[in-house]
Amino acid sequence: MENAKIAILLSTYNGAEYLAEQISSIIQQTYANWQLFIRDDGSTDQTTQIIQKYQKMNQHIIFLNESHIENLGVKRSFMELLAVTQADYYMFCDQDDVWLPEKIQLTLNEMLKNRDKEVPRLVHTDLMVVDQDLQPQRPMFGRDFQDNFRDVLYSNSVTGCTVMINETLRQLLLKQPFDPKQIVMHDWWFALVAAAFGEIAYLAEPTILYRQHGNNTFGADVKGFQRLRRFFKMEQEIKRFTDALQQDDYFAAVFGKADNLSAENKRYLQAAVTIRHSKNNFMAIKALFNSKAKKSTLKGTLLMWYVLGFRHNALKQSIKN
Repeated sequence: MENAKIAILLSTYNGAEYLAEQISSIIQQTYANWQLFIRDDGSTDQTTQIIQKYQKMNQHIIFLNESHIENLGVKRSFMELLAVTQADYYMFCDQDDVWLPEKIQLTLNEMLKNRDKEVPRLVHTDLMVVDQDLQPQRPMFGRDFQDNFRDVLYSNSVTGCTVMINETLRQLLLKQPFDPKQIVMHDWWFALVAAAFGEIAYLAEPTILYRQHGNNTFGADVKGFQRLRRFFKMEQEIKRFTDALQQDDYFAAVFGKADNLSAENKRYLQAAVTIRHSKNNFMAIKALFNSKAKKSTLKGTLLMWYVLGFRHNALKQSIKN
């Protein structure tokens, strides 16, 4: 599979400012056997004209909904792309970043370390956080970490624009219900499914210039003090974990009775569901203790335990709202 066919999935929405730079970086990849499938989600700027220009220039670029532009929202848009394309492996692409020249090759090399096609597999990489002028700030992660199901239930370190998945995971994602109102983001959902039924691999090397600018939908905390401020912004953290637990509830409804969900993962999932529906702080802390959930840093773990356990009443109120 060294010459595997790669489908790159790009959902655009008013991305004219940086889109040409992103597409150019894909064209300049060292790995050649790829196709770029683009779905526009209702742009009102020059985005569609840029796509049309590149489609005429390069036969590997396909504008899927050129004659039927419709706004679905980013989560449904990426799932639509996944449903209508066919390849050996699938990568996901944002409209405002820059891919480093060996991104496809490096990610594929990591994917091929396990050649068992029956295993649902997701590979993601580190990112180089840059400003709007592509000046480097720092690697986003810079270290190896565990992407196990127990921990992905509560937080996500899989960044969609670095992801490659195999056909087995694609089929698993598409054959089950997908309600965008119940999930936080498509990449987190992909990570949950991969961690529950297959495996996630992390390549601790930046393969992308991850641009931070005023129009980002989701971004990275670049400075340490910004991460520290999260301890004092409880409303945001309560909302973050409320959304995570809602997603876990939905995962339990979709996959909770699956025969191939291990007994261990069922226990972790049940703990997350119990935390959401606990009547008081004590019950939530007990469920959290049984789950043994943690984050990649001690500060992150302490914050999670504080919000899910000691601020459980506020969490319950957020769930009601």
